[in-house]
Amino acid sequence: MAKKETKRQEQELRVLKCVMRKEYALEILAGTKKHEFRAWSDFWAVRLCEFNDPDNPHQATDLKEYDVIHFYPYNNKWFLDCEVKTIELWFVDDEFRKEFPSEADAPEGMPLFVITLGKVLATNLK
Repeated sequence: MAKKETKRQEQELRVLKCVMRKEYALEILAGTKKHEFRAWSDFWAVRLCEFNDPDNPHQATDLKEYDVIHFYPYNNKWFLDCEVKTIELWFVDDEFRKEFPSEADAPEGMPLFVITLGKVLATNLK
């Protein structure tokens, strides 16, 4: 008798690929880095937003959902895969600075994508 596959195994995982410096990947492994921040740009908007308004195709209508974030350096010498808990769009203000003090130097009003990381799923980092 064949093993039953879970619904998640039957679906293809949605993977977001992101370049990262090794020092930040090691912080994730150590449990000190729980969020990844990306500044709003056309590049990140296309990767992280839905554009479903037929009257305004350049207006973001929602955020995409991902299951896994795959971090790697430009030279591909290592990788780190983490669960994605949430992706949110924040604007830098006092509330943002209180919630994310490590990003306190971000310019006022700047839109930032905040990716909340879950557990480490796989890595070849040591």
